[in-house]
Amino acid sequence: QQSIMLPQPRANGIQGCISQLSGPAHPPVQPMSGHPSSLHWGPVWVGSSHLGGQIVGAAGALFCSRELVKRRQADRESPEAEKRLEMIQAAIRRGEAKAAQGDEVAEPRRMTPEEEEVLGKMFIQPEEMMEAQDEASEPQEDLHEVRIRRTLEFCPDGVLAWEILQEIAASGEKPGVGAYDLVIEAFSRRGALDDALAVFKAVSDSGLQHSDASFDLLATPASKSGEYRFVERLFAAKAQAKPEGEIGPASLALLLDAYANGLPSQAQKAQAAFRSAMAVGESANTRPEETAPGQVLRALKRAVGPSVYRDLTKEYGLDPDAVEDV
Repeated sequence: QQSIMLPQPRANGIQGCISQLSGPAHPPVQPMSGHPSSLHWGPVWVGSSHLGGQIVGAAGALFCSRELVKRRQADRESPEAEKRLEMIQAAIRRGEAKAAQGDEVAEPRRMTPEEEEVLGKMFIQPEEMMEAQDEASEPQEDLHEVRIRRTLEFCPDGVLAWEILQEIAASGEKPGVGAYDLVIEAFSRRGALDDALAVFKAVSDSGLQHSDASFDLLATPASKSGEYRFVERLFAAKAQAKPEGEIGPASLALLLDAYANGLPSQAQKAQAAFRSAMAVGESANTRPEETAPGQVLRALKRAVGPSVYRDLTKEYGLDPDAVEDV
């Protein structure tokens, strides 16, 4: 057996730890009696294979632990650490203050006006509920009427709208009278009386009741052209459909305009129609100014002339100056 000389330990690092464990005054390493594979270094026996690795690992762990302690000590002395400590101490003091209050209940914080406004928008108010119910109870517009109106916006002559309306009716659906009135108005606006009359008849064929607008829209082009006989028949049919036989101020004005525009003008017929309308209004307890408003007086003056006009207005207690000269 021969002695094995270990390398001199370094001053720092793992080897430094080993040197501190062994000490510099120990004799050189000699073989252990009975253990030729073991080495003796001072008071520590180091196995040539396994035990030596364990001691070196323990020494490295000791060195790392010391470095970690130094870093933690530096962290505790940093300004950030002092600030965190102050925050923790403040939290502890707040907790102690709350605990000292016992069962006392703090006064709840009042909401700001902005918070109250936001909270109010999150809930439906009673008046909003009433408005929603009123809107729901209102009758919804006919979808066919909406379609016809949109068609007339880019094709106002009524031809395309009338074709679409016929296709809808042929498919088995039933458009409302409002959709028909829109087409009648389109034809009447450009003086297409025959086309307007065809639409008017289609309303009857579909089983719908004509509206007041249906009669007035159809009568408008005939009144302008002086076709008073057509207007007479049209409003006679309207009067029969009314309980009191009233045709209304708008229809009366169209009839009087038709007499005024006739060739020749029909002053006698206009006077008779006016008296008949005033009698019907009186039987229905309608005031004279409601039966003959400004538009009726204007048409009457054109149809019968200024002299007869003044006599008629005086007879029925109407103001002759309630309408400007035509």
